[in-house]
Amino acid sequence: MSVRTEATAATLEQVGDVRLEFGEDSESCGESSDVSMLASSHLLRLASPVFNGMLQSGMKEAQQSVIKVVVATKQEFMTFYNLLGLWAWSTDKVTKDNVDSLLAISDYYQVDIIKDACVKLLLTLPVTGARLLQAHKHGLKEQYQRCIDHLAGNSTNEDLTVLRSEPDILLEVALRKQEVLNPSLILKRARKEIEKCREAAIFDSDSSDDEDDAKNRKRVKKVLTLVLTALK
Repeated sequence: MSVRTEATAATLEQVGDVRLEFGEDSESCGESSDVSMLASSHLLRLASPVFNGMLQSGMKEAQQSVIKVVVATKQEFMTFYNLLGLWAWSTDKVTKDNVDSLLAISDYYQVDIIKDACVKLLLTLPVTGARLLQAHKHGLKEQYQRCIDHLAGNSTNEDLTVLRSEPDILLEVALRKQEVLNPSLILKRARKEIEKCREAAIFDSDSSDDEDDAKNRKRVKKVLTLVLTALK
């Protein structure tokens, strides 16, 4: 009587056909498990247009079946890679402890589903100068503006010290702070924009042949005039 053994699915490492190498010493260490890992080229190509480009026929990475990873440690990349597996993805896998490394990796390799989850979490975390620089580096517009607005009214010495490395961003915080402390600047800008809209409404009402459109523009003109008067 034969004994039936329980079958198990292959791990991501077992189906690996390309070697990822990490760190500056990876070449001298060869295939050491401390600085390299096996990965599935199919999974990488499906998840990332960057990996797909690297692993196309004729590219050095495809010929050598080796890719150097410079944006993460092996442990950080393993966390990222394990999220690519079948049924592995869930937004709650992105936490405050791994969001920074996952953002850097997903942005570099253009894996939008993970990057979007990172952005969603970052929008709930406390604002710091480092978070502002992070948003600038990775092009996170909503997070960037959120950080600018917060730091304009609540920046610490530590935040300002961090921002000294980016004078343009520090200046933007300072200008936003000036607006917060001096609301008249905002009102002045609002008056200019409303005046432009009012003038446009006047011009359009003179050139339109449609009676209903002309009436609507006159109403807009009247409202804008009232708002402009209130702001003076």
